[in-house]
Amino acid sequence: MKSDNSVNYSEKNKILGTFGEHLTENHYKSQGYKILTKNFKHHGGEIDLIAQKNDIIVFIEVKTRENFEDIHPSEVVDKIKRLKIIKTAKYFNFLNNYNEKDYYFRFDIANIFIYNYPEKYKIEIFENCFDEKGKILWMII
Repeated sequence: MKSDNSVNYSEKNKILGTFGEHLTENHYKSQGYKILTKNFKHHGGEIDLIAQKNDIIVFIEVKTRENFEDIHPSEVVDKIKRLKIIKTAKYFNFLNNYNEKDYYFRFDIANIFIYNYPEKYKIEIFENCFDEKGKILWMII
């Protein structure tokens, strides 16, 4: 039986994920972006944050990790995940009448490394990580 003070693994991941999304949102706002929506879902796909600055619409996948020694957080965004993000982004654009003639669309990954929650963390923003077909535009080395 779990005690009232304990937090199970799933709850902890949700807390850290929400924390990471909050940090990422604040980062983009500090750079002049407006957050259009959070956790936008469509047919099994989800985009953590969607932001806009002038004619740029940014679809942001946030990866928050405490244990990042074995794998870089952004490595979790595989081809299947990228295609789901793209499909969801296209639906968002359709609903909001955003088109390629008037807007530039970008797919970013925000990595949040938690060293000591909530005091010590690091944010890495990788802009334009993949294109609208899911092709990786650069590699993390």
